[in-house]
Amino acid sequence: MAARLPWFLSSEPDLLGLLDAQAKVTVEGMQAFEAWSKGGSSDDAQRIRDCEHAGDDARRALAHALRTALVTPLEPEDLYTMSERLDVVVNGAKNVVRDAEALGWQPDEAAAAMAELLLEGTEHLAAAIACIKSDPEQASQRADAATKTGRDVERGYRDAMVALRDEPEHRALALITAYEAFGRYLAISDAIVGVAHRIWYAVLKTA
Repeated sequence: MAARLPWFLSSEPDLLGLLDAQAKVTVEGMQAFEAWSKGGSSDDAQRIRDCEHAGDDARRALAHALRTALVTPLEPEDLYTMSERLDVVVNGAKNVVRDAEALGWQPDEAAAAMAELLLEGTEHLAAAIACIKSDPEQASQRADAATKTGRDVERGYRDAMVALRDEPEHRALALITAYEAFGRYLAISDAIVGVAHRIWYAVLKTA
C-alpha cells in the first residue's frame, strides 16, 4: 500500500499544473492571433478575447493557490512571475486586435510572418513549463528556442519598418497605424523573451 501523505500536505494545490494550464490557454490565444494576422477574421478576434479572459482566470487561480500552498515545486516568486508574464503575451495579442478594429487596420504579410513566430515562441514556452521539473535541461533548451523566436521577430519588425519607409507620403495615416501595430507585435515578442528568461532563472536555482 502506498504511503499516505501527512494531512497537512494532502490537499496541496498543483501549482505547476495550474501554470501549465495557463500556458496552454496562452498557446490557444496565440493560435487565434496567428490566424487573425493572416486574415483579420472577426471570429479569430473573438477567440483571442475569449482566450485572454480564460488566461486571466488561470492567472487568478494560480495566484490564489500560491497564497494557500505550504509547499511549492519552485519558488513562489518564480511561479508568479512566469504567470504574470504569460498574461502579458496574450494581453498583447488582444491589444493589437482592439486597436486594429478601432483604427480600421488590416494585418498584412509582415504581420502574419511575425505572428507565426510569436506562436512558435509561445509553444516553446508551454513545452518548457511542462517539463520544468521533470527535465530541466529540456526546459532550458525550449526557453532558448523561445528567445530565438523573439529575436527573429525583431528582424521581421525591422524589415517591416524598412518597407514602410518606402511607402508614399500621402498614406501617412495608414503608415502611422501600421507602425504602431508592428510595435505591438514586437512588444509581444519581448514578453515571450521575458517568460523564457524567468524559466531559465528558475531552472538555474534548482540545479
